[in-house]
This record gives sequence, C-alpha cells and structure tokens, in this order.
Amino acid sequence: MQLCGREFGAGVIVEIERMLNDNPALSRRALSLRVCELLQWRAPNGKLKEVSCRKALLELHRRGLIRLPTAEESCFSRSGSKRPPDMHIAVAELECALNELGDIRVTPVSSRYSKASQIWNSLMERFHYLGKGPLCGAQIRYLVETSEHGFVGALAFSAAQWRLKNREEYVGWTEAARRANLNRVVCNSRFLILPTVQVPNLASHVLSQCLMRVSEDWAERYRYEPVLAETFVDPSRFAGTCYVPSSVMC
Repeated sequence: MQLCGREFGAGVIVEIERMLNDNPALSRRALSLRVCELLQWRAPNGKLKEVSCRKALLELHRRGLIRLPTAEESCFSRSGSKRPPDMHIAVAELECALNELGDIRVTPVSSRYSKASQIWNSLMERFHYLGKGPLCGAQIRYLVETSEHGFVGALAFSAAQWRLKNREEYVGWTEAARRANLNRVVCNSRFLILPTVQVPNLASHVLSQCLMRVSEDWAERYRYEPVLAETFVDPSRFAGTCYVPSSVMC
C-alpha cells in the first residue's frame, strides 16, 4: 500500500513488527526514525522524513496491521507544568489605501522556538478560523509587517495534498510523474489578513510578494524548489478573489 508517498509491503510491515517486539519500550518517535533508516526515507536536504513516517505508522496502526506503543506525553505534561501561553500582540485597527501602510515586509519565521513563531501562533489562534495547526510535512511560515502599523497578517506554506483531482487534471501528469514530483507542489495552508485591517488590494499584494520568494526560501531550507502552489478556499467564508491573478508561481 502507498502511505505518505512510500510503499509499505508485507516485508516492511513484518520488519516493523519485529522492531516493536524486540523493543517493547520503543517510543513512536524512535520507531519512526528506525523505519526511516530502514526505508532510506529522506527529504532532498538529507533529513529523515520523521513526520511523514509517523503519519504512515499511525495509519498502519488504525488499519490493525501494527500495534503502536502508547503516544508519549509532551515534555510539558511530564514535568507537570502547563504549556506557555500564546503571546498577546497589539494589533492596529485601520482602514486606508495600500500606499498609506508604508513599507510592507513579508518575513519568514526562522524557528518554531523564536519570538516570531510565538507571534505567528498568537495571530493565527486569535484571528484564523483554523488556528495555528499543526501543518503537514515540510513548511514555511511568514509574518506580514508594515513600517507604519506593525503586524497586519501572516501566511504559511506546507506539503501539498497527496491526491487532488482538479490539480492532477490541471498539471496533466501521469501517476508516476505525480509520485516523483509531488514535493514540487506546496499548499498555501494559512493566509490571514487581520480582520481589523481593511485595506483594498492588500491580500493580493502580500500573496504576490510571498509567491515571488517562497521558492528561494524553500530551496534554502529544504534544498529543492517548488514550482506550483495550491490552496483551498471555504466559499461559505471567503470569495478567494485575491488568488485569481497569482494562481501559478513564476
């Protein structure tokens, strides 16, 4: 069977069961690292694809093909302390023209432990109906900041949908080509312009800036460049018009 882009045959499943039987105290993370090594499952930058592997192992567990150990608790729950609260960010309330915002900067979040990451999480939890995540697979998050009014939005790109009929028809690739090149597609999985910021054309401007740099940022982080971006729009909430002129990466 194909799970997360890898084939799991009977021999692989037997080997996973052997790992579990030989090491009853093995954590899910440790198991995923061993399976990645077994399958030589690595990203183009050489790192083990641990997150994708854990998702595949969970699906095998759900299908009754393996029995995973109990999910380990987070370091916060083990120590008895609570997760740190999200940072509260003061946001501007404004209604103006695009050229009145000053310089608009779209900046990648470098680390999940950084202050920028806390700001991104806080904005998404407060203002985006899907919250901060988790996001799937490889990913890059961005903050949108202006010189005159501070933060006005945030975005994220992450791994593409495994199968998508409209995308497959649009690209026109074979099944083999899809499997070989799916990592070249990224999904704009979060896009937030703060609801307190009413600025015509800001969303399109930000999206255009982001699409012009995401390939280079992705290559710097993962050692390969995406060539196509996709997204999903809930028509009960949004019209999605900002995506129309920028639907394909250049």
